[in-house]
Amino acid sequence: KLYVEVPNANDLLFSLNEFKNFSLCKESLIWHTKESLIFLLNKSGFNKIKCSHFQRFGLNNHLYWFISKKPGGHHKYKFIKKDKINKFYTKELENRGLTDTLILEAING
Repeated sequence: KLYVEVPNANDLLFSLNEFKNFSLCKESLIWHTKESLIFLLNKSGFNKIKCSHFQRFGLNNHLYWFISKKPGGHHKYKFIKKDKINKFYTKELENRGLTDTLILEAING
């Protein structure tokens, strides 16, 4: 079994150049999509692959990025708590594949 957790190249915030400049660094040079990871793992001999989209940062972080073009919205906009709106927003990102994180479980054999 192999477990993989990587940034998602289809992250909603990737539409912002400021976010790209902030996120693309030597620690995260290659970002994958669900499809690119499945392709890579299939070529490596893994045939049972389960992929999940997971959103780490909430609505408060995204609003701050869209308004200020900077990170830290989860600190600046603490008043936006994990309420129904935030849960709905996160679930929509997950359903649409626009999350910040991909989590895969792969089995070889």
